[in-house]
Parts: sequence; C-alpha cells; structure tokens
Amino acid sequence: MPLLSDQKIHYPSFYGRFILAALVSVYIVVEGQVRSVNELVYDPNVYITLIFSVAIALALINYIHQVSLLLDRWYPWASYFNKRLAFQLLFCALIPIYFDLVLIKFFFWLFMQDFKKSAYLTSEFPLAKMLIYLMNIWYMKIKIGYTDNQQTSEITRKGNDSRLNETIEHDRAQVFEGVLGKKKRVFHVKELNYFKREAGTGKASLTDGTTWFIDFNTREIENLLDPDQFIKINRNVILSFNLIDSYTSDCKKGEVILKPDVAFDGDKSITRDQFQEFKIAFKKFVERQ
Repeated sequence: MPLLSDQKIHYPSFYGRFILAALVSVYIVVEGQVRSVNELVYDPNVYITLIFSVAIALALINYIHQVSLLLDRWYPWASYFNKRLAFQLLFCALIPIYFDLVLIKFFFWLFMQDFKKSAYLTSEFPLAKMLIYLMNIWYMKIKIGYTDNQQTSEITRKGNDSRLNETIEHDRAQVFEGVLGKKKRVFHVKELNYFKREAGTGKASLTDGTTWFIDFNTREIENLLDPDQFIKINRNVILSFNLIDSYTSDCKKGEVILKPDVAFDGDKSITRDQFQEFKIAFKKFVERQ
C-alpha cells in the first residue's frame, strides 16, 4: 500500500496515515520494553495498549494533516513564511502535544491506572513529541518542494509559450500579401523567387511566374527571409540562391549569372558592400546541396 496519494501535493493518503500511525504506535509501545518477545505476544494488555495507541496516533496525525491543509490555503509558505511557521508550531505541534497528554491521561483513567506513577512522561512522551515535530517538518518539506516544482513548471510553461508565440509570429512573417490591380493574393516565402524594388515599389516574383506588388522595402524583406536561402546582391534586389548559376568577379564587385530558364529583368550586379558576403553565402549554399 503506497504511503502517498495521487494528489497534486503528495501528502500522505488516509491509508498512508493509518499505516504511519500503526508503525509509530508499535515503536512507542515496544520501545523500552524489558520483557521478551514471547511475553509481549501473549500479554493481552499489550494489544489493548497498542489499539489505543494506534487510535491516538491516528487522531493526532489526521489533526495535523487537516490543519496543515487549512494553513496551506490561508497562509502559504511562499507568501507568509514567518506567520505560517508560527501558526504551524502552535496549531500543528504544541496543540497536538497537549492533546496527546490529554488522551493518554484519559487512557490511564479509563483503565484505572495511575498516570503519575507511570513512566510515560520520561519514556514514551519524548518520542511522541519528536514524531510530531518530524511530521511537521515532513509536511513543510512536501509543500515547499511542491511550490518550487510548481514555480519551475510555470517558468518552463511560460518559456514554452514564449517560444510558441515566437514561432507563430515567425510563421506569420513568412506569409505576404500581394496586389495586382484588383487582385490580391497571399503567398508563402517558399513561393518567392526574387524581390526587387523599382520606382519606390516592391515587386515579388513567384515560382509560378507571376509578379505581385508588396508593401515592403528591401531591408524589411531581407530581415524576414532566411539568409541560407536568399541573398541581397544590391540595394534593390534580393534573389533566391536557387536562381543563381554562377557569378562573375571584377575586383571587389561582380554580377550574378542566373540559370537559363530564369526570367529576370532587374539589376544583376553585386555591389562592393555585398560582394564578400555574397561569395561566402553562395559557397555555403552550394556545399549544402
């Protein structure tokens, strides 16, 4: 039987608390006994004492459990640590210790035994106090550990949400709206062959041979495109590497040579500022093929 329940905060379940009460009771009753095991097994008073001990231990454990749940709701450790610690000591440690004495005295009265002559205060009572303190520490550790995990999960979730939003925004940035007269078309960047800027107007040529006007300048388009797939060769033209067959070089500038089936009527020169970047990027593109 597992001690922990399937709650989000893994406090002991009722069955777990019952097993815990039984183990604690056996330990307290047997600890300090000078008689042999055989004498204890055949002594009916031991069983009576054990039954009452289990009942008292279970009552105290359930009390600590229920009060801890209420304090978790009213004074969470993360928000009211000092106040929660004070209430935890008062309601879940000192009061249960007092209840333990009251119940034990009732047990002695019920069986007409003299409590003052017993060795309870010097033998079993210190053990009972120690176990009550340990249970409070255990519950505190469970709750604080759960809170830390919850905060970590929240940070992770926010990070995932942030990455998801970035992905969504990136995908949106890869979709453009083109206009041609009264016609409008939405196309993905994968359909783009090249972009050129003429007379203050942006034109996007697509893989299907159509050309559409889009409201972007060269720099804006360049920031949105994958540099592994597109290259700006001059201030007005961005080309897909798939269109380029080779290039010519003239000192620190050059000109692209497009594949034979590519229809392009723009400026094919590679400016001095772009030439070194173009050579490196084109070489990497070819190596990836």
